[in-house]
Amino acid sequence: MTVHRLRPTVFATPISTGVHVRGWASSFTIEGGAGLWRVWSALAGQLAAGVPGDQLAAPAGLPPEVRRAIEGFLDQLHAHDLLVEVPQGWGESGVAELPPSGVARWLEAVAASPASTWSRLRDVTVEVRGAGPVADAARRALRDAGVRCGDEPSGHVEPAGHAEPSGHAEPAGRDAVGQAVELRTVALFARDRQGRVVAATGAGCGDEVAFVTPVSTAGRLPAVVAELAGRLRAVPAADPPVPLAALVGGAAVHRLLASVGGLLDPAEEIKIADGPPPEEPAGPVHPAVLVARMDPLRASYHPWLGDAGAAPTGVRDRARREPADAGPAAALPAAALPAAAVDLAVALRRLDVLCDPELGLLPPPEPADLPQVPAALAIADKVLGIGATADAARLDAGLRAAERLAGDGWVVGVDARHAAGVALRRAVHAARNSLPGADVPESSWADSPAARRWWKALTLRFGIDARVRVRRLAPTAMHAEIIAGGTVLAWAVEATAADAVGLAALAATGVAQARAAGVAVTTGGITLNGAAPGWLPPEPDTGGRSTPNWHWPAGIAEAEEKLQRALEPLVGPPPEQPLTAMVDPGVLRAGFALTRLPTIVGAHPQRVAEVVEVRS
Repeated sequence: MTVHRLRPTVFATPISTGVHVRGWASSFTIEGGAGLWRVWSALAGQLAAGVPGDQLAAPAGLPPEVRRAIEGFLDQLHAHDLLVEVPQGWGESGVAELPPSGVARWLEAVAASPASTWSRLRDVTVEVRGAGPVADAARRALRDAGVRCGDEPSGHVEPAGHAEPSGHAEPAGRDAVGQAVELRTVALFARDRQGRVVAATGAGCGDEVAFVTPVSTAGRLPAVVAELAGRLRAVPAADPPVPLAALVGGAAVHRLLASVGGLLDPAEEIKIADGPPPEEPAGPVHPAVLVARMDPLRASYHPWLGDAGAAPTGVRDRARREPADAGPAAALPAAALPAAAVDLAVALRRLDVLCDPELGLLPPPEPADLPQVPAALAIADKVLGIGATADAARLDAGLRAAERLAGDGWVVGVDARHAAGVALRRAVHAARNSLPGADVPESSWADSPAARRWWKALTLRFGIDARVRVRRLAPTAMHAEIIAGGTVLAWAVEATAADAVGLAALAATGVAQARAAGVAVTTGGITLNGAAPGWLPPEPDTGGRSTPNWHWPAGIAEAEEKLQRALEPLVGPPPEQPLTAMVDPGVLRAGFALTRLPTIVGAHPQRVAEVVEVRS
């Protein structure tokens, strides 16, 4: 026999017009007067004890208003997944085949079907490999959870590079300078009744920092631990701080049991609790690593760009909380070229992954002490980013820094169209002197508010004695360059003369602004382009309060397809070359696109100062 109960995470508050009920990740309000609180109190008391399914309705004989109130509460509790079905006697001590009371309440709070989840947990034995405070904490957590714990017979702690239960040997990890990392960590393997490893996770703990890996495969776990230890520079300590060891030991068990039981990974729970996840096009999945530090004791999840072997399993439908397929998730791709168009919000989220402060490959782009007017500026790894807004400057700095990470000849974009657009523009600029074209008069761009604004900022505000040259390379392709003292300060290639001059002037203004602030920026022409995503309001303004000029250069991308079709006959399309091992896969795993510069017959294009470095 089963009964329906309120989840332990449900709380209610009386309000002047009714009752507000809240759960772990959702809430609702029933209005109808202060008397609703009495109805809720009586109903909640019965649901806390458990109500059989055939009795889960408003009793007969009650006044119509009370019946409607009870039905309204029950409908909303079902809709918000705040009721759970459990066996009779669930959570009571001394009942055979049922979990301890603490575990029972945990499963009531998080599982779609607590009894089914408990059955899965009882079917596995967790092998703890390791010794010391972290292993001790993991074993305590397993005992408290009522899960069988089996230790490695010798108790020996295996270093990275040992053979896993599958018999597959993993290579030793490398730290940032390529030196071998000697690891003494704890590994947890969940085995089914046939002895097969169904999930694995690991933890490492040093004096100041500790981590818990994503749920992975047995064969990949040693390499994942080695990579994380190298990234965090976490040297496992013989006697780590007890609070830090206890935190990661328990967290490792939590992640493993959540995977085995078909529950949400703890990192996913935090995301949902923070609010509805934003819509994002299909792309790489970034497993989360728990990173914990001392002084003060704290822990948070961070995206991991390495190949974890498998994404966290057990991710459920966020609305109905249904268990997912318990089978292993697909491994992260070694390389991919995202083709789906990416907007600014998605690009910035992927940039945050690439520049995560704990596990990212690059330092986060920051405005630092740079002035932010008239142009927005940011610095990432000593690379200057320029934009019309702070977000655009951060993205510009991050992409330029990522190109240095990718290596010479590679172009990094937020998506395939952006990467191709950048490559074509650079090839056209490199071959500009050999391409036919006609000069365009100033009148073709002088009436553009954006071009005029940034040209005045460069020449009047910063006093740069500059001139503009605009050439029409094709009916829908304009090349603009800003020259001062015989040197090209900035250039741009766009579909219209106004947009090309506007972006070139914005880029030149950003460099002049940084130099005026005392920042030593390398010389050479720089570029911004309209292929990058920009922010636009979700709905057009029909009240006449704003115009597209307010959001420039966001609207330039509308002409990108036409521009690229005009540029390809001039220099050829970017070559389709395989992504070799020379390219850091982290850039790809973050969700960005890479392509190569086109090969131009009779010319030798190089990366023409597309990275604006800040001298130390």
